[in-house]
Amino acid sequence: MTGPLSISDLDYVCDTLAELGDEDIDRITASLRNIVNRARTGQLDTDRTQVLIAALAGSPDSTDVIAACAHTIAEITDHNTALNHLTNDHRKEVTQAGQEAAYDLTRPDLRHSASEVCAVLGAHGGQCSQCGGWFDNWPGGICDACKNR
Repeated sequence: MTGPLSISDLDYVCDTLAELGDEDIDRITASLRNIVNRARTGQLDTDRTQVLIAALAGSPDSTDVIAACAHTIAEITDHNTALNHLTNDHRKEVTQAGQEAAYDLTRPDLRHSASEVCAVLGAHGGQCSQCGGWFDNWPGGICDACKNR
C-alpha cells in the first residue's frame, strides 16, 4: 500500500463501477457507500463495525462478501448460457479461469488484515449498542445500566 485509503478512493472505485451501467453492481456500490455513511454519522457501534468488517472480508472460514464475489465469478464462468456459443475448449478455459479466480479470492491469507482489524477492535473492550458507552475488558452488547432501565 502506498498510503492510507480515503473516502475519495471508495468514491473513485464506486464511480468507475457505475460506468458499467449494471443495476446489480449499482446496488452493491450503494450499499458500500451506505455503510461508510453510517460510520461517519455515528450510526455504527464498535460491535456492528466489527461484524461488518468480518462480513465484508474478514471471515476466517471465507463466509464473507469477498467469498460471495468469488463464488459468483465461478458460477457465471461455468453455468452461464451466454457462453454457449464458445467452443468446448474455450469454454473449459473460461470455466477454469473462473475457478482459479474463485480459489484465489477465498484463500484464508487474503482475510488476515481484515481479521486483524476485528481482533484489535474486540481486544480492549466493547461499546454498548444502546447508550454508546465504552467499557474496558468487556465484549460489547447492551451494558447493565441499559438492561436495567
